[in-house]
Amino acid sequence: MVMKPRHISRIILIVQVVLASMSLTGCRILDQSHLTYTQIDDERYTDHIIWPSEGSATERADRFLKIGKSLSDADDSRSVDYYFQAAAISWEILSERAEFATSYHQSWDTYQTSLQGLLTDTLRFRRLDDCGNLNIYQPGGPIRIPLTSTNLDWPVEQLQRWLIPSPPDQRVLKSYFQSTGLGVPLIVFRDKPKEAKVDPTERYFPKQLPLALTAILRSVSDNSSERFVLELVNPLHVHSIEIQSHFIPIAKDLSAPLDFQLRNRPTNPLLGFVSPGIGNENDGLRWMEPYQYGKIPVVFIHGLMSDPTTWLDMLNELRTIPWFNERYQVWGFSYATGSPFVTSAMRLREQCREAISLMDPEGEDLALRKMVLVGHSMGGLLAKLQITHSQDRLWNSISSVPWEAMRANAITKHELQKRLFFTPQSHVNRVVYIATPHKGSSIASRGTGRIFSSFVHPDENVQSFHERLIRDNPTAFFGTFRKRIPTSIDLLEPSDASLQTIYGLPVPNEVKQHSIIGTGEGPWTLGLNDGVVPVSSARHPSAISELQVKASHTKILKKSETISEVIRLLHLHLMEAESQSWP
Repeated sequence: MVMKPRHISRIILIVQVVLASMSLTGCRILDQSHLTYTQIDDERYTDHIIWPSEGSATERADRFLKIGKSLSDADDSRSVDYYFQAAAISWEILSERAEFATSYHQSWDTYQTSLQGLLTDTLRFRRLDDCGNLNIYQPGGPIRIPLTSTNLDWPVEQLQRWLIPSPPDQRVLKSYFQSTGLGVPLIVFRDKPKEAKVDPTERYFPKQLPLALTAILRSVSDNSSERFVLELVNPLHVHSIEIQSHFIPIAKDLSAPLDFQLRNRPTNPLLGFVSPGIGNENDGLRWMEPYQYGKIPVVFIHGLMSDPTTWLDMLNELRTIPWFNERYQVWGFSYATGSPFVTSAMRLREQCREAISLMDPEGEDLALRKMVLVGHSMGGLLAKLQITHSQDRLWNSISSVPWEAMRANAITKHELQKRLFFTPQSHVNRVVYIATPHKGSSIASRGTGRIFSSFVHPDENVQSFHERLIRDNPTAFFGTFRKRIPTSIDLLEPSDASLQTIYGLPVPNEVKQHSIIGTGEGPWTLGLNDGVVPVSSARHPSAISELQVKASHTKILKKSETISEVIRLLHLHLMEAESQSWP
């Protein structure tokens, strides 16, 4: 019996799978059932069982690409093998004739298209093994293509899941920053390790962190031989690769992971307002990259009924600035906005101190002592409470009894003391207030504010803590605190004694303060305002600069004037730090 070519091809492919399982010692393929091959009997698909070997390199690459596309459309995992061959042949052409990589030569197009197909179908058909190698099957036997990295902040084995960025019509960021070049931009996900014993800094990272990377399939020299690697490149720090003394720009899509976060919010910010007792695993101090010695932390603090995604448009602009990427590290603070902001400020204070102590116990990294806080709305009040001295004034704003005379057990007194007694945090050098209600907002005391405040359900433990405190000290407290734990809206009423006290708390002269104030069209009864916060409330006498932006309270962070001012202040901060002989 004479076997048809397509039958021979199927036998070869089955033998390849067996050989691969035997040869990839120590790198078990996750599930060999994914190596399914479509039974193709239609004469139109005869190409699928051909391994092109004739013609010029350009012709063979194009042939492999066409077959790969057809296999992918047919749900056949062999598309991975054909896409790889098309990209590999195209790379060899580009590396031999670097001038082709500077124009839209056919080999450039074939390389880009086949690489994108390879990346998409590698995950689709689960071709990565336990060791992070890409498994490719060829007539001569299986080969492994290792994942490598350049200038990544994370071990490459933690980055084995990716997405091709969304098409333009699905993007939601105000601006989008991408550039053409060699390679394929990706959104690569870094997931928290599940092991019981992990790095203590893991507490500062979200469960899932999307990153902007660029994938390049390239050949490298290895012990006098050539082999291919799939290289993940950090586009924040790498701008080109060298091919025969030519520096070829790489493709970049810095906005993609931020756009992904904006379209896939992990939680509803209203939940943290209505039910502040419900813990959110992403709440607290969060980093966007591992700690790096010599980088200044800039901490972004969101406002009422909001979450960290409110900063993504601003961060999108900042990430395009080389000096920002080189000299700053981005931190964010997320919190339940229904809780009293003095409680949230306490948590920010504690977590910043813990992070600095953990990363730099000897105090050698001066950059960590040059921290910048940027707070929007109520987040600005949290920032203010990091740089001021409470003395006993905040306690006196809620109680007529001296602190020493209050009756409570040690635990209760300790919890109150952490919230109401504090000193300036020496690691904070500059604060930027954006639409911050230093003197509150009359909206908080009106019907809408009262209704929203009534929706807040405090944590049961906090409620019992308050009831016990009032029971033991029935005449010690006044104002809202005597009735219940104040909500964040309660504390934003202009008449609130605690808010008035916070406004007057002293700040060290060495800490620079700046104000960005919204002047959008709001209720005329508030005077000049942003719809929520009057200009008179957003101003602070200690601010050394003030910028008014014609914007509403919620849209001010997206305004180009606001973003430009934050960029200016961060650059100023960097220049002043470096002028002080800081490395």
